[in-house]
Amino acid sequence: MVSETKCSTAGCEHIFNDDPDVQPRQPCPDCGGKGRTFSQEISFTDDFEAPGPSGGFFYHGLKWLYEIIIYRILHEKGKDDIATILDQALERLIPEIEAIHSELPSEDAGEDTIKEAIQVVLNEKNRKSYVLTLYLQSEGVKRAIAEQDASLAAFHMAHAMAARAMIIFIEKLHRPIWQGYSFGYSERFLSDLRRDLTAGHSEEHWQKKLTDNPFLLTLLFAHPVVVVAQKAYVGGKTVENRDGMIVDYLVKNALTGGSALIEIKRPNTPLLGSEYRNGVYSIHAEVSGAVNQVLTYRNQLILEYSSITMNNGEADAEQYEAFNPPCIVVAGNVSDELSDSQKRRSFELYRNSLAGVQIIGYDELVKRAQALTGAFKASFPD
Repeated sequence: MVSETKCSTAGCEHIFNDDPDVQPRQPCPDCGGKGRTFSQEISFTDDFEAPGPSGGFFYHGLKWLYEIIIYRILHEKGKDDIATILDQALERLIPEIEAIHSELPSEDAGEDTIKEAIQVVLNEKNRKSYVLTLYLQSEGVKRAIAEQDASLAAFHMAHAMAARAMIIFIEKLHRPIWQGYSFGYSERFLSDLRRDLTAGHSEEHWQKKLTDNPFLLTLLFAHPVVVVAQKAYVGGKTVENRDGMIVDYLVKNALTGGSALIEIKRPNTPLLGSEYRNGVYSIHAEVSGAVNQVLTYRNQLILEYSSITMNNGEADAEQYEAFNPPCIVVAGNVSDELSDSQKRRSFELYRNSLAGVQIIGYDELVKRAQALTGAFKASFPD
């Protein structure tokens, strides 16, 4: 890609062999500077790939790449060169153009039917539509030149180059730009979550937060899950149609269909009670109550699974199974409350002794989300 790379320090003439805008960049052995000036030759057919884990473009490097393939290649070319660029683009896209043409109505269908089918493709605003636009507008350029209509030729050329730019964007730039945006959004989202931990929000607030961001629920498990229902009825109604049991979330394994129950409290729900003996703390009633509550929900779901799914139709029976469902209680802030080793010991001994129920602190859930984001971000340089 790079023709020549020089040190940008005034008076230094050192020439490098490394890529000028890719990490890691070594200092100039002559003056110690890290700046670079370089020349670049590029065409539409150059095989660009998104940077991998070993290196990537800096902020200005991405702008440089976009400028090279979108703007400068036109700015520095004459009219004959631009026509060649279009011809090269079309030649590379011939298989796609032929595939699109094969999907259109035959000439026997009539001109209006063909135009209507073409317009349907153009309205899709995807790679297929941009390929077709590039082809049609390039043909328009040729006709306008043959008719010596400069204004019409310029019109078709502008549309052809815009379509070419969109194809390049989809092929080479969409992914790295989206990754950068996604990482930025993830950082803001995690910052909001951490702030909410100490804001004293209600259970309803956290129910909405988890419902709006269901990937957080997936982080509670070692397998992918999908939400079957929130505020889900799991049985227990009397003959007076009262006292029905409602669990905060009923989810299922996305692969096996096995169900699980999630009960949520608040981040400021206390985890420990008073000190029972020297260095030994009891579990707070809010936590032990939530554990027994979700276990009761599970028992009721197992007992009434057949009647619940039968009453809701056969489709629901296919949605999830009740094979001794695991349960999760999300409550408290582990790192804030468990401030010493004795408190941590009391809590972990209780938590790890539970069978079929897992207690997870809100801060632990946030840490899992942060670790997941960090794992993806580590694959790409800043």
